[in-house]
Amino acid sequence: MMKDLNSLTDLSIFLKKRGNNLKPVNSNKIQQIEGVYNIVLPETYKQFLLLMGNGAGAFMRGSSVFFDELFYLKQGVQELIEENNLETIPEDAFVFWMHQGYQAAYFRLSEGNDPPVYYFSEGKKTDRFELKEKSLTDFFISQALFELSSPSWVLRFNLRRRLGFNQRRMWPYKCSLLYPEAHCNPSSQSLIIVTPFVTHVVDTTTHISLASIPDIGVW
Repeated sequence: MMKDLNSLTDLSIFLKKRGNNLKPVNSNKIQQIEGVYNIVLPETYKQFLLLMGNGAGAFMRGSSVFFDELFYLKQGVQELIEENNLETIPEDAFVFWMHQGYQAAYFRLSEGNDPPVYYFSEGKKTDRFELKEKSLTDFFISQALFELSSPSWVLRFNLRRRLGFNQRRMWPYKCSLLYPEAHCNPSSQSLIIVTPFVTHVVDTTTHISLASIPDIGVW
């Protein structure tokens, strides 16, 4: 199914089939955005707003991308630029996405109806926003590929601080998930839990549920 995602319409159909409740904005809200900033938004972005601009269930939950947070993103990126000594973004940049205050993305209003997306994340060795996707459509589909991939991985988590295990000993874990859209994202010898989708994590060796362990942390 994922290979058939070629447009935002395809993506919206896919998300609905997975049980996500898509909440569109109306054209008045789009006009409000354009009026506040005295701009004309690209057609692809307008389509995104008309399909799911007020929320999309589990999709991109936790990211600032929907209408209720749009007007705060420009200031958020300015703070990110100042804190990380980044190059100033172009005057025609429209910041449409942030995640947890340390990642952000924008497109340029002068680059067509399905513009490229430029991205920055703290921790990367760069002093500027760099090209992330060749189009806005590709950006949203790539978010789906990342967020909605299969959760059937055996994961590893360092539990030394919580369960007293040797720091170098990594134990296998699996996610027990509340929503089919949810997933845990593994990286090298670590586990990143994409909240709030994970119900609990269970030690597959001892069957200890980690859900009740306070402040288990994410590495």
